Amino acid sequence: MGDEYALAIEAEEAKLDAKHKTIEVRLGEGLLLQPLKAKELVASWAQSASKGGRASDISKMDFRRHVRKLVDEPDVRKIDALFVAFDEDGGGSLDLEELAVALRKLQDEARAKQGADCLVEERVTCLRSRMASAYKVARLTAEAEEAEQQLESFTTNKSLAVRLGAYMLAKNVKISDLVNGWDSTDGEVSPKQFRKNVRALLADASAEETDALFVMFDADGGGTLDLDELKLALATLKDALKEDEKELARLRRKSASLAKTAKAAQLEFRKLHKADEAEAHAKVEAEEAAKAKAAAEEAMAKAAKEAKEAAAKKAKEEDNALYEAKIKLRRASTASGASSAAAAAAAAALAVLQGLAATKDREPGAEMNNCYEKKTVMDAVEPLAPGPGGARAARVSRRSP
Repeated sequence: MGDEYALAIEAEEAKLDAKHKTIEVRLGEGLLLQPLKAKELVASWAQSASKGGRASDISKMDFRRHVRKLVDEPDVRKIDALFVAFDEDGGGSLDLEELAVALRKLQDEARAKQGADCLVEERVTCLRSRMASAYKVARLTAEAEEAEQQLESFTTNKSLAVRLGAYMLAKNVKISDLVNGWDSTDGEVSPKQFRKNVRALLADASAEETDALFVMFDADGGGTLDLDELKLALATLKDALKEDEKELARLRRKSASLAKTAKAAQLEFRKLHKADEAEAHAKVEAEEAAKAKAAAEEAMAKAAKEAKEAAAKKAKEEDNALYEAKIKLRRASTASGASSAAAAAAAAALAVLQGLAATKDREPGAEMNNCYEKKTVMDAVEPLAPGPGGARAARVSRRSP
C-alpha cells in the first residue's frame, strides 16, 4: 500500500513540474507578475511599437519581443504559434482590443492553474501522510507477525533440559530415586550411559542434544558424571524450566501487545482510507456536476446568442423593408399624374413608417404591434406605383389608419 502512495505522489508532483507547463501557462504567470492590467500593458506595447507616434496594432515581431520579456522561451515557433492563435481574423497583426482580451484570458487561466497547483500540493501532503501511515502499519504488522512466530517457535522447540525438567516436574520424580536407578560404572555415568538413561525417560531425545546436555553437566570436563554431580545437575533443570516459563510469558505478552497495536493501526488506516475514498467519490461527483452545469450554461449562452443573432437579423430585414417602403412611398407621392387621394395615402403611410422607426425601443409587446403595423403599411405600399391612382389610392386609404 505504501508503494502505491509513492507512485501516486510521483504522479501528482509531475503536474507541478515546470517543464510540463505550456507557453500559455508560463505567459499567464508572467502577466500576473506585472503591475499593469492587460489593457494598460497592451497599450504600452502599442506605444512602444509606434515609437512615440499614434498607437497601432501589434505586429508579429513586436509580439515576439514583448513576450520574451515575460517568458524565457528560446523556441520562437511556440511564440509565433501563440500569435497565430490570437490573430483570429488572420490579419497578420493583433489589434489592441483582441490582444487585451487574449492576455486577460491567459491571466485567468494562470490563476486557475495556480489554484489547481495549490490543490495538488495539498493532495501531495495528504498522500505523504497516508504513505507514512501505510508504512507504519506495515512495520507494526510485520513486528506482530515476527513476535507470533517467535512465540510459536519457542513453544514448539523446547530444549532437552527444559523438556527433562518438565517431565520430572510432571511425574513428581525424586532426583535421588532417579539417579540411583540409572546405569553407572563404579558410581560414574559415562556419556553412553547418560544417553541411554535420558532416552529411557524421553524417547524423542536425540543423541546430539543428549550429548550436549552431558557436556553442560560435566562442569570439570572429566568425561564422566559421578552420582552426586549428576544429582546437582538434574536439580538445575527445575530452574531452567522456571526461566523457560518466564520467557514464554514474556513472549506471550510481547506478541499480544504488538498484535493489539498493529490491529489498532490497521483499523485507523482503514478508516482514513475509507474517508479518502468517500472524499474522492464526492470530488468526482462535484466535478461531474460542475461540468454538467458548465455545459448547461454554455448551451443557454449559445441559445441566447443564436436568439439574439436571429432577432438582429430579423430587425435588419425589417429595417431594410421599411427603408424600401419609404422609397416606394416617396416615389409614389411625387410621381407625375398621381391623384390627390393617392398622394394623401402615401403621405399617411410615410407618417406611419416614421412613427414605427421612432418607437423601436418601446416597452415589451410593442414589437408585435409594430409587426402588424409594418405588414399593414407594406400591403398598402405594394400597389403604389407611378400612374393613375384611382383604385390603388382607394386601397391605400382603406388600409391606412
